[in-house]
Amino acid sequence: MRISEEKIRKIVRKSIIKNIKEGDLLKLNQKSDNFSQQKGGQDVGKSLTPDTSASIKGSEFVVHGEKFQSEPAEGAGNMAAELYKSAEQAGQSSSGKKWETTPTGRQWISKHIYDAAKPGSGAQWSSKLGTKEESHWSSWFFSVCYMGFKGEGGHGSYAYDYAADEGIKRRKDILENPDKYKGKIAFVTFAPNEAPVYKGDAVFNFRSGSGSKFSDIANGVKSHMRIFADDNGTVHGGNESNKIGKGKVSLSTKRTVSGKYGREPYAAVYKRVRVIGKV
Repeated sequence: MRISEEKIRKIVRKSIIKNIKEGDLLKLNQKSDNFSQQKGGQDVGKSLTPDTSASIKGSEFVVHGEKFQSEPAEGAGNMAAELYKSAEQAGQSSSGKKWETTPTGRQWISKHIYDAAKPGSGAQWSSKLGTKEESHWSSWFFSVCYMGFKGEGGHGSYAYDYAADEGIKRRKDILENPDKYKGKIAFVTFAPNEAPVYKGDAVFNFRSGSGSKFSDIANGVKSHMRIFADDNGTVHGGNESNKIGKGKVSLSTKRTVSGKYGREPYAAVYKRVRVIGKV
């Protein structure tokens, strides 16, 4: 049986991505949340472990002795809200779960999701919506929303990529090399109790069975992310019941998140911050 050139490219690409991630993680994990090798007085294992004593004061917060200032990516929140509004106008609510396979839904996703994330990809992927070959577009939606922050690392490495795994690797580097980042803007992944959330931040949860520990995020496991469209807990996520979803996340008095998406609890938040330095 002859394998098409397109299929060969897909197989090779998946293999390359898998090998790169596994190579990175050999250095990252070394392994488990209890890893306690010392580096410059810093317990390296702590960088991938939630700080149960993290402190929050307004928009500033301290995680493992490092202070951060929230610098929300409001443009990402605005984009999420605009895409939701546009999809509603394109009939997503009236069409329900079948929307993505209607002519209008395919055209909308092709233009506003696939082509917006990677120009020229819409024709290829929109025809596969609703099939086993579909490139599930929830992470494409995420990429489109953070496109304006690509130069700051807010956008993932690929057009169809959530960025929480890169954010947790960046967290590790910041906590181990604080002087390198002092005063700089970065997109970083935090545990739910560690940081307040604002418009433009995002919330992360594992897909069922893909992970359970905070450190598992670094493995690039199957997941879902939703973006805050305002400061009141309104969130939007791509490809939720085959359309752009809208939900509400509970916020504490310190603006930390709680709750679940589906059956899985929120395991992390992803946000734009300024690194202040050691306290």
